[in-house]
Amino acid sequence: MAKGKWEAARRAVRESIPNALTAMGLFGVGAVKVKIRDLNIIDTGNMLNSMSHSVGTETVRIGTNVEYAVYHEFGTKLMTARPFLRPTIEEEKAEFRNIVKYHLQKGLGDI
Repeated sequence: MAKGKWEAARRAVRESIPNALTAMGLFGVGAVKVKIRDLNIIDTGNMLNSMSHSVGTETVRIGTNVEYAVYHEFGTKLMTARPFLRPTIEEEKAEFRNIVKYHLQKGLGDI
């Protein structure tokens, strides 16, 4: 591959990363919300509605700022854990990979 094509490919990959991370965040938030509903851990809907994502340069974070979410995720000595975040992320790893693959292929296009 000629040097110009390598540079174009590198640029395409760099430019694809933010789109892939954003898509992963949106998908992940939706998947976590489904898990919360499936576990029936909704009282006011505050935790469900607070689920969000943030994108860094090479990372995406999915979570909530609701203080009591940690008690659902890990439990307490008085409450059994009802994890919703970690299992969902683990269960959806293949889909996250597919999202990255899709955005990389789209970015590389005809290079």
